[in-house]
Amino acid sequence: WLKFKMHRFSAPLATGIRRFSAAAMPGQLGVAAPKKIVYFAVNCKCNATPTICLEYAGLTYEAQIVDRADWPAMKPGTPTGSLPVLELDDGTQMGESAVCKKVCAAAAGLLGEGKDFGVSEMLVSMMEDFWKSHMFPNIPNRLNVGAWNAERAAQLDKALPEIEAVVAGLARFLVGPEKDRFTDAGFTVGEIDVWHRLYLLEQGPCPEIATRAGLGAFYNRMQEVEAVRKFRDGQSQFGAVPTLLVKPPALA
Repeated sequence: WLKFKMHRFSAPLATGIRRFSAAAMPGQLGVAAPKKIVYFAVNCKCNATPTICLEYAGLTYEAQIVDRADWPAMKPGTPTGSLPVLELDDGTQMGESAVCKKVCAAAAGLLGEGKDFGVSEMLVSMMEDFWKSHMFPNIPNRLNVGAWNAERAAQLDKALPEIEAVVAGLARFLVGPEKDRFTDAGFTVGEIDVWHRLYLLEQGPCPEIATRAGLGAFYNRMQEVEAVRKFRDGQSQFGAVPTLLVKPPALA
């Protein structure tokens, strides 16, 4: 069921590699940790969850940071014409963010077992839909904030109640006496995805949305997980990178 898109390169994608040294460990499905994650210098869904998975398991990996000025020349040489890209120890390159996330989660043992697997996969799917339908089309980001205008602001204002409703709907899936997790394990790839969507919203147009939605206990617990803190606070191999989504700018 895990479908890879593969490619091989005869040369490195770019310079700017940061290294993390730790003992590798076997993961689920026989998946080993990738040698490298290749992405832009930004805190985005495409690199957050994969990086947090590897950090959580203490796996060896490199972060290869791509300058946007170099991207047009790099793009044709990537497996699917997009980032992120994973590179394995044998030089195999894999594209597509969903694949990169699944590989890193498997390597870290964070796919979930039994019922937890199903719940985690449900959350992954829900968060991907949420990103595509509500978050990225409506919330300002570092690529379009310079062109933010009254029309875009009105579009966001219209979307915010729907964003709040989607987030509030997640509370019904919480479990445990403290209602601070979605799975018995409490830390799966799906839960990392949920935390990261909440984090981007809290840093952007929706401060305190986790508390309003009844997800405060979950969000606060996840915030204290060491691997989450390391990525959030710039201590992973990506270093200190800004969030892709930003607060709406004031209009004159």
